[in-house]
Amino acid sequence: MLVIVSAGRRAPDPIAEQALALVGGPADSAVEELVAMAGGRREPLVGARDALVGRLHRRSDDFDATKALRLVSRALARVGW
Repeated sequence: MLVIVSAGRRAPDPIAEQALALVGGPADSAVEELVAMAGGRREPLVGARDALVGRLHRRSDDFDATKALRLVSRALARVGW
């Protein structure tokens, strides 16, 4: 489970969790689903990205997290600035 830390509390990041669940499926539809979950906004996707990067810092050989991060990165690119 991925968590984000806010004001000393840890809560799961639902977009990062969904990105992990979508690994191995069709990338285009996965990216669309992540963008929809984020409501078309960057901030939730940035939070998911940060959660996945944190997971990779703890375990650099986590290939599912790497693939999920790629999906989130594509979703960020789709949303734009």
